[in-house]
Amino acid sequence: MALVKKTVVDKVEGYMKDIVGFEGLYAITKDGKVWSYPKEAHNNLKGKWLSNDKSSRYHQVSLMKDGVKYKRTIHKLVATAFCEGFDDSLQVNHIDGDKLNNNATNLEWISASENRLHSWRTGLQTATDAHKASARKQGIARRLFSDVQVREIRILPHFGKTQRNIAAMFNTSQAVINYILTGKTYKEIM
Repeated sequence: MALVKKTVVDKVEGYMKDIVGFEGLYAITKDGKVWSYPKEAHNNLKGKWLSNDKSSRYHQVSLMKDGVKYKRTIHKLVATAFCEGFDDSLQVNHIDGDKLNNNATNLEWISASENRLHSWRTGLQTATDAHKASARKQGIARRLFSDVQVREIRILPHFGKTQRNIAAMFNTSQAVINYILTGKTYKEIM
């Protein structure tokens, strides 16, 4: 058993690392492939590559430990193993916006706020019919931004962003951003 395990690991040294919390049971590659080490009790004497569950918006894999099944997202396993800056308070961002590209070079750890801004900048997030319906319900039918977006816009200058930078991030004019920052619009949102 140990001989097979060592041989596989030697072939991909630096390319594959044990999955945190599942050391000696499973490993992950830089491009998101999951290796199951040999297990005599499960008729897996040579080890095998696991297939990903692609039924949700993020690829997942099922891992077994002590008779308990755990579902884990591939991008988080790759980022934990290969990307610097892990912290429980951070999220994994797909730099190119493609949720299926789980290569370590395409992943980074960022805050939830930065992740939301990235989704707006890359066009992954847009004003939905639900945003617009919510605005109409509140009597503000011409609103371009949700309450969350307005709060983010108001925070960004504290991080050194200019009105022009913010306007580009949200695909609007600098004048619209100025009105939001000076309280001329969206007055009810603190």
